[in-house]
Amino acid sequence: MSETTVSELIARPVRESVVPLLAETLAAEGLAADDLDHAGNSFFEFRDCSGVRVGFGGLQQVDAFALLRSWSCYLERARKDAEPAL
Repeated sequence: MSETTVSELIARPVRESVVPLLAETLAAEGLAADDLDHAGNSFFEFRDCSGVRVGFGGLQQVDAFALLRSWSCYLERARKDAEPAL
């Protein structure tokens, strides 16, 4: 899957190495984090145009429909904990 740039945000599928951070972020927001590997769930990380991670979001496939699932943004944390863009 290729990356998509919309409104100066870059969305990429969450890499396996980032799943623990995704789980921690969702749990801190009181969102479900125990089903991240279930079939039909797809998660994405969002970065700003400079490469700073600004949040996560997901889709849950249910039959022919996809539901928005577990969206979380953290601009301040992203600015402090930013990793270099790949």
